[in-house]
Amino acid sequence: MLKNYFTKDRMIILFLGAVVFTAFIPFFFGRIIFESDVTYYYLPAFKFYQDALKKGESFFVAPNVLSGFPLYLSQAGGFYEPVNYLLFKIFSFTAAYHLRIFLNYWLGAVFVFLLLREFKFGRMAAAVAAFAFLTSQDILPSMNMIRSNNFILMPGLFYAVQKLYNLRESGFLKNAPFVALGALILGISLLGSHPQLNLYGVVVVSFLILYLSWNKFSLKFLGVITVTFGLGVLIFLPQFLRIVEYLPFTSRGESMSWEATRYGFENLSELFKYVAAGVLRSRTLTQYGTIQSVYIFRKGPLVYFFAVMLAFSLLSAAPYPLFELMHDLPVFDYFRYPYQWLVLTSFSMSIIAGFGYEAIRQISSDGVFIRRIKNFLKEKWVKPALILILALNFVFPFWKTVKSYSISRDDFLKVPWVVEQIRVQASQKPFRVFSYYPKGKEWLYFTPDKFSSVSPPRPDSKFDTIPVELDRELIFSSNSPMLWGLNSIRGADQFISKRYKKVLYFVDGGKLTDILNRVEVNNSQFAVLDPSPYYFDLLGMMNVKYIWSVISFHPKYIPDTLVLVKDVSNFLPLPDFRQSSGNSKPVMPVFLYENKKILQRVFSPLRITFLEDKEDNFFRIFQEARNFSEDGFIECSECPVGTAITQTPPVLQIKETHNDSISFSSEGPEEAWVIISNSFIPRWHAYIDGQETKIYYANYIYQGIKVPAGKHEVLLRYESSML
Repeated sequence: MLKNYFTKDRMIILFLGAVVFTAFIPFFFGRIIFESDVTYYYLPAFKFYQDALKKGESFFVAPNVLSGFPLYLSQAGGFYEPVNYLLFKIFSFTAAYHLRIFLNYWLGAVFVFLLLREFKFGRMAAAVAAFAFLTSQDILPSMNMIRSNNFILMPGLFYAVQKLYNLRESGFLKNAPFVALGALILGISLLGSHPQLNLYGVVVVSFLILYLSWNKFSLKFLGVITVTFGLGVLIFLPQFLRIVEYLPFTSRGESMSWEATRYGFENLSELFKYVAAGVLRSRTLTQYGTIQSVYIFRKGPLVYFFAVMLAFSLLSAAPYPLFELMHDLPVFDYFRYPYQWLVLTSFSMSIIAGFGYEAIRQISSDGVFIRRIKNFLKEKWVKPALILILALNFVFPFWKTVKSYSISRDDFLKVPWVVEQIRVQASQKPFRVFSYYPKGKEWLYFTPDKFSSVSPPRPDSKFDTIPVELDRELIFSSNSPMLWGLNSIRGADQFISKRYKKVLYFVDGGKLTDILNRVEVNNSQFAVLDPSPYYFDLLGMMNVKYIWSVISFHPKYIPDTLVLVKDVSNFLPLPDFRQSSGNSKPVMPVFLYENKKILQRVFSPLRITFLEDKEDNFFRIFQEARNFSEDGFIECSECPVGTAITQTPPVLQIKETHNDSISFSSEGPEEAWVIISNSFIPRWHAYIDGQETKIYYANYIYQGIKVPAGKHEVLLRYESSML
């Protein structure tokens, strides 16, 4: 019985798993890939996700970023995926994260192998294609969860569609498993993969369906394919409805301009040179692929199909002309970066690599050279040796990249001194933090001799030019505070609301140079931040109690309400880049400030001005300095727009805060408007003594409600029902 189970195909599938597992050993023993999206976005996001699961909290709203953000609707990688749910329930968040990516690599290769077997190719040809697919995934971007989740989409759907086509005359019971497989692959991919890559994958699979139908039309085949895709979309539908509901509020709510989408290769010749260099030197095809195989085409419609797909992907990966034409189509105009089409390039070339091996095996020439090759391939030791070479060709480059571009898990999770100081200083009341850093890594240039050039060319991309300790201490990304349980007004996400994005840009000082100044000490130039006092009033309104920065605020211009808690450089008041002992890498100064002028998460101003509900209110509210404890703005069309009222603020006391709710009591002699510093997003509901009341825009980005006179219990809750 056991012998029958371990067929040769299954042994190769298990071997593929063992090879991928071997490559992932460093991650299972404490390493983390050091890539910006991974370390500063996905790992913090999944730490929040796991904490929510283990505490029984909601994961629908992440209060740690953007004053409350529906992270599950965005690119975090699939909070609603059943696989993710199980992994993050059972394992630590770093182990679960790497296990999921391991499964993506392995199953992607498995489906490539099964696809070529379904084409009736030999096991070695299928194995060559599977290993070519593995080596085509560049390690750094492949450790990004939503990109790696796409590894399964094209191979899995191609296999399910081809299997259903081959079974088109069979009964329901034989078709049903592959209908379910295709639906699960599509549904799970839509739940947790890159939307643009999902679109491209579905388009290419549609080409395969058209090709198969053209080759031999079958109404039954089209029927089961329709059911398969329908079930896949049904899996995704509840989340899709929430995305559609939220999309108009976001910066992605409208299609992107052509100028914003076409970043990448400027022309086809540049693209083809890059791809050719990638194949010949086993280097990357942009950020996606290394193809380390020789391709020998054999005649046949399948070869032509994948050759056309290869040509199509390459032509689409340049801005002109195909990608430009696609931009005029619905849905396609939401996406940028033409080179994303190279995911199809690496997939097509992997399949063609298998075709090449199969061509050698099946070639009918009687020439001496061909006979010798065929006889050589029949030697018993050749196939195992080739498989071993293909495996090592994947594992060794993988390990080399991990060695150069990874840090230890303990170093990554080590609590920075900034967080330790905040924990020592902080009260029990809820508060938020803000990290000021120049855009990108330009703070690396603020040495005395380079300050005159605020935006110099970007540094060498080698890992050792950007020391790990600098990034970790800075908590560079605004999403990283989720690792430490801190709530930040910052956040990095494509689904950020349009309104919040404007305010965040304003808080950042707009352009880098807007609030940078320079001072001279001992004939040396030093960078300092010189914002207006209003800067801190706005941060106070946003509930920001602590601010850290790699550049000090100018001591002559900061208000008395901003107190320097500590700086890591011990060089005050100006920053300096010193050298570590025995190390040529700079030590970064970090300054931690406490903002004493802070409003609570719920507050009631003395005056309320009523405005119409429109985005132009940004200029009306923020064009001049304001004391937000005195002035508040409510967008209420049924109120006397353009007028202001005075009110007696009630006594407010916060009772509980959770990921998806905040409750407080209100007691006052008259009805009053209360502002809650939660981001205004759909699905929030407010209840006063159990009765629902309307939520209005307050201070442009937050929530406002009208509370009656007397004593009342107020609850705001994110209604997370997916239906």
